[in-house]
Amino acid sequence: MQPGQWAEELGRQIAHAMIDAGFETNTDLANATGFSIQTIGKVRKGSRNTSADEYALIAEALGISYAELFVAAEKALKGRKED
Repeated sequence: MQPGQWAEELGRQIAHAMIDAGFETNTDLANATGFSIQTIGKVRKGSRNTSADEYALIAEALGISYAELFVAAEKALKGRKED
């Protein structure tokens, strides 16, 4: 696994969860979490060193658990590794 792959995949999973939760923009998620729009953008790109607490707050705003977010990312990463 390459450095940054987890962060990038977590960003992809957040994007999917945003759609499922009805969030249309980074602004919507920023408003729900209290983070800046720029922070949400960086988290989604995987270009920010995001803490576990921050991921937990994002997951909560999206109506999913922290564990669900990480399990989805792990499954996606394992699926790519096997290809």
